[in-house]
Amino acid sequence: MNLQKNIRKVLKEWYAKFDREEIMGMTYNTMEKIINKVMSKKYDWWKGIELESVLYSEISDNIELYGFVKVDMEWGKMMWKKHQGGKFQGNNDNGYITRLDDLIGFDMERELSKDLTMIFIGSTNFQKAIRTRITTLKLKFV
Repeated sequence: MNLQKNIRKVLKEWYAKFDREEIMGMTYNTMEKIINKVMSKKYDWWKGIELESVLYSEISDNIELYGFVKVDMEWGKMMWKKHQGGKFQGNNDNGYITRLDDLIGFDMERELSKDLTMIFIGSTNFQKAIRTRITTLKLKFV
C-alpha cells in the first residue's frame, strides 16, 4: 500500500500538469505580501520578495522558491565582503547578483528556510512541509 502511494506521488509530480497557485491555495501575489510582512519585521535588510514559481514536492515535503529577493544595499555590501571578499559588484546587467546563498552562510540559510517554512505551513496547503529551499532565489539590491 505504501509503495502505491509513493508511485502515485511520483507520477503526480513528474507527469501531471497543474496550476501551482491552486495547489498552494493562494496566488503568488498574496503569498509575497504575507512573506514580506513577516520577514521585513524580523530582518531589517529584507526589502521584498518577488515569486516566479513555488514548487512543492510531496515526496520529500520540500518547498522550492524561484524568484527575486530585494535586500538592502548596505547589508549586501557588508555580507559580500564577509563571504566573498573583493569588490562589491552591486546589481549586474540582469538586475541581480547571482543568488541569495552567495551572501549568506549556512546558519542564516537554515534560519531563513525555517522561517519561510513556518510561513508556508501556516498560510498554504503545504502543512507537511519540512524545508524551504531558498538557494535558487536571485538578489536585487535596493
